[in-house]
Amino acid sequence: MLAENLHAGVQLLHVYQRSAGHSIPFSKRPYGQSEDKITAHYHAQLDQIIARYAEHNMSIEGVLTEGPAWERIVAKAKELTVDMTVIGRNGRAGSSQLFVGNATTRVVKHETVPVLTVRA
Repeated sequence: MLAENLHAGVQLLHVYQRSAGHSIPFSKRPYGQSEDKITAHYHAQLDQIIARYAEHNMSIEGVLTEGPAWERIVAKAKELTVDMTVIGRNGRAGSSQLFVGNATTRVVKHETVPVLTVRA
């Protein structure tokens, strides 16, 4: 694992966006659930991922935030003064970003540190 080999800490960021008064995370959300239940669900997922890597010799922290993904990623990277941003990519065929999604494209464009994109 890259972070373990570099003795680096990891900030695992999940961003969701509100639309028309409702929370709509980028991944599918169960309809009819309250904002609190949805937030708790994503916090639990972050905790599971962190637990999976607990045996590795590294620091990992999960962060859940709301807003446009690319803006939150760039802002969090500046806030934490990170050395590198690693972001998943899963662009949709037929879009203007054939291999890289819109959020990833914007992060690469606006980030002030190196960005490593990985296939999600």
